[in-house]
Amino acid sequence: MSGSGENRPRLHTVRTETYASLPSTQQLLKERVRRGEGVDGLVVRAREQTAGLGRQGKRWTGPPGGSYQSVAFADPTGQLRRTYTALAVAIGIAEAL
Repeated sequence: MSGSGENRPRLHTVRTETYASLPSTQQLLKERVRRGEGVDGLVVRAREQTAGLGRQGKRWTGPPGGSYQSVAFADPTGQLRRTYTALAVAIGIAEAL
């Protein structure tokens, strides 16, 4: 093992945007990706979600006072990946407390 840090995992800078209400946190992230915005490490959090989209295309709503979030992380090539969801949830909870 070298001391250069070449094999260390890349740590992300995480930033959170919190909204009172959004149709969908996931949809907001997808729109930003389409526009070419840098979303790596972005947690989008809403206190209410009016048009959420869950697994298998199931639609749902989240009442006011909740904490609904989506996160985007990119790998070293810049490709977005769908991991670290638990980390994003933990960050959202920690920030809410």
